[in-house]
Amino acid sequence: YNLIVTIGKEPSEAATNLSSTVPVIFACVDDPVSANLVESMEKTGTNATGSSDFPPCASLVKAIKKILPKAKRIACLYNSKDDFSNKQVKELKKACEEEKLTCIDTGVVEEKDIEAKINELKGTAAGIYLPNDKMITDNMTIISATADRLKIPLFCNSKDLLPLGALASVTSNYYEIGKKTASSIVAVLFRAEEPSEISVILSQEGEFDYSPITSEKLGIEIPDELKN
Repeated sequence: YNLIVTIGKEPSEAATNLSSTVPVIFACVDDPVSANLVESMEKTGTNATGSSDFPPCASLVKAIKKILPKAKRIACLYNSKDDFSNKQVKELKKACEEEKLTCIDTGVVEEKDIEAKINELKGTAAGIYLPNDKMITDNMTIISATADRLKIPLFCNSKDLLPLGALASVTSNYYEIGKKTASSIVAVLFRAEEPSEISVILSQEGEFDYSPITSEKLGIEIPDELKN
């Protein structure tokens, strides 16, 4: 075979372990460097390249600004011991800086500290960002209840959190990721380019969604331009 195409972290790892010479084009691997598929996102330095579905933090911040145009500070609630959560928060902080927002670092180490950390945000944060983080998902009941009591909306990069109390999400656009992955396949198969020289494609284009129930409960209008 001339090429291996994979979707997701585990199949991609298996393919690169299978051969160090056959080109591997992967899709939907959120952190290919940590997965040891590539040496860097720019020049991969391996027989693999492809596309990442790292959460589109910049698109989410842009949406937050449209929903809360007067907001000045957004908090990031996350497991500070989780490497992937730290990477998401790092990207969110960059996006906040570009949008002239202050990001309040609200890292937690233990689940029992979550409620207290949210209570500290009363009167200081216009909204709370929730990364794709198991600790956060597992504790959405207390997070949502506490944030609702303080009238602080929750924003995330996962549609799964909308029924659990989040107001709005911006998730990866997998149709666009698929098209961009195809461009890497074409480059390797038909233009004889080396995967090691092809940058991993990181798409920050996202799909917006929101919870009408939470919107009504918090009295926060979602702009028509986001709904459309």
